[in-house]
Amino acid sequence: MSVLFFAVYEEWSLGAQFVLLANLVLAVAGILLLLRKKSNLSEKSSFKVRLWEVDHIEVIALVGSLLIGVFGPLPLGFLPVLAMFAIYWISRKENYPNLVGTFRMGWLKVMSDALIRLLRAWPALLAISFISSQVLSGYPKQESVQKLAEMQSLTEVFNIACYALVVAPVIEEFLFRGILFRAMKGSFGVGPALVISSILFGLVHQNVLSFVPLTFLGIILSLSYERTGDLRTCIFIHAFFNGFMVFSILVGHGF
Repeated sequence: MSVLFFAVYEEWSLGAQFVLLANLVLAVAGILLLLRKKSNLSEKSSFKVRLWEVDHIEVIALVGSLLIGVFGPLPLGFLPVLAMFAIYWISRKENYPNLVGTFRMGWLKVMSDALIRLLRAWPALLAISFISSQVLSGYPKQESVQKLAEMQSLTEVFNIACYALVVAPVIEEFLFRGILFRAMKGSFGVGPALVISSILFGLVHQNVLSFVPLTFLGIILSLSYERTGDLRTCIFIHAFFNGFMVFSILVGHGF
């Protein structure tokens, strides 16, 4: 689950004003971080994860199975692409080494690095989301946003929050950065891999209003993986992003 970054409220309630203020504070923090001299060693390190020996046909098959699962007549989701990759991996494990990247930092360092990377991207995310919400205001919000905003049961809220903060970041980052980005990079190069995998990330959420912000988020996630080689960084960035989205929806519509 990923939701539109900048919520458009019909009425600017106290909660909506608080969410806007929180967004602006985070944007200012992001600008300050961008202005600071980068001293993080991971920023200077090159991508050290071994590239996969994947040919063009395999990449096309993976992308095709993803699109069929998400947009096909049956609601299969990510199952076809994950099943196809599992077949590739089982049959030729030597071509797909180190599925989760290289762990060069401790967990606390990874979390702090992910938070800093997300904050640095926050000003651009906020601007892109605002522009998108104005230009495409006639389109509906993402279904998950509407469901969360209308929920009355704490159990339902808890279930969606757990999915957004844990399940979605792990599965989506493993798929889009851990599999598709790496496979495309080995076959097409960094630039095309970054752009195509990010566009696919935006597309699978099936919402016009959130497509551009989520595609940009996908670029940030791919760049983070490229710079660190650690998939955990992407997972935490995704989880932090979704966590703030859940917070924004609940607070913005709650009071």
